Amino acid sequence: MAYRYAYDENGARVIRTPDTALTKQTGEFEIRGLRRGEYLISVAPLPAAVTPDGTGMAPVTTYYPAIEDPLKAVPFDVQPGQDYTLDDIRMLSDKLAAVRLRIVDSTGEPKPARREVKWALSSGAVGSAGGMLVASYGPVQALAPGITYLTPVSREDDVLIPNLSPGTYEFTVGWATSAGPVSGHTTVEVRGVDLERDLEVRPNKRLTGRVVLEEEDKEPLPLANIDTTLLSGPVMPANAAYRSLSQSNGAFVIDGVPEGTYPVWFRDLPPDAYVASATEAAHDILTQPLRVSGETELAVFVRRDGGTVEGVVTDSRGKNIPDAVVALVPDGLAREEVNRYRKAVTDSNGAFTIQGITPGSYHLFAWPELEGAAYRNAAFMRRYEGKGEPVHFGRGDQLTVQLKLADN
Repeated sequence: MAYRYAYDENGARVIRTPDTALTKQTGEFEIRGLRRGEYLISVAPLPAAVTPDGTGMAPVTTYYPAIEDPLKAVPFDVQPGQDYTLDDIRMLSDKLAAVRLRIVDSTGEPKPARREVKWALSSGAVGSAGGMLVASYGPVQALAPGITYLTPVSREDDVLIPNLSPGTYEFTVGWATSAGPVSGHTTVEVRGVDLERDLEVRPNKRLTGRVVLEEEDKEPLPLANIDTTLLSGPVMPANAAYRSLSQSNGAFVIDGVPEGTYPVWFRDLPPDAYVASATEAAHDILTQPLRVSGETELAVFVRRDGGTVEGVVTDSRGKNIPDAVVALVPDGLAREEVNRYRKAVTDSNGAFTIQGITPGSYHLFAWPELEGAAYRNAAFMRRYEGKGEPVHFGRGDQLTVQLKLADN
């Protein structure tokens, strides 16, 4: 199987529907028509082959070059018009195990007749459930990364998932009640031994806050239509909420947030604005994720004295590049701060402008094309270490640069 990596709007790697082929008698395979991009190459046994032998061993999905953990797999870069021959991939065997989850309902609310546990094999390619596929999980099946599986909850309030190969798995369940949505989540490390775990269901929480514009020697002004989004993990329970727009008084409410830890992304700011501070009590949620464990309130302050950079993108021959993607990427530990990144697309003359830049140090990069927000992904950006144009901004600074394509 060849799973093409893509990137969602917050830079998380997601996996698209795979291109597949069956091996021949010789073990050879051929996959045609691959688009340009990075691929996760895997070989998986047919369902009938996923049966443990007398020692408990069974063939497991193996990633190129010969790795069981998709987090350690080596992405394969496919370029247009090129044919490739891979080194031999040795399919691995390992001990399979079953996970039994007991659904422990702590809410006291009536339960629906039909409930399903959503779960996924954790993978560096999975960062948002919106980019994942959904499938039912049969009693014997080779697992694939990037897929959310669904398993019904029994009348006895448990779930049995057999034949899991070693790895890290995320499980969640949720449903609506008259008192509001409820959910539970757990992470399980599977290492060849059958496991039992409780999956406790609790009421989801309410997140409130207010967004105001802060200016020197003026009263704070409320800002409407600012998008507050909690960046969720690989699987999301049903009826959960992660997003809200601020109202005319600057206030926003997100009802139904599952307990957990979330980076918070503020979007749709005025073009020249940036989030100067965002706090929950004394906790800075711009530099650290927000922890939701009860009723939570945020205070968000926006400023309009951000930096501005403008310039022209050219290739190695000095030709201006229209429709190029220009990304402003923060330096050092600030790369963990989702609100610092900025993006622009060049006009017909290769010119661009980026406003509302938070004071600090950055690098500018440009690509003739880029899928999603790959520039937000640390693994993608590692190949560009030492490249890009360094820039630094104080409040209100304006810079002009000549920018070369990052791949030149």
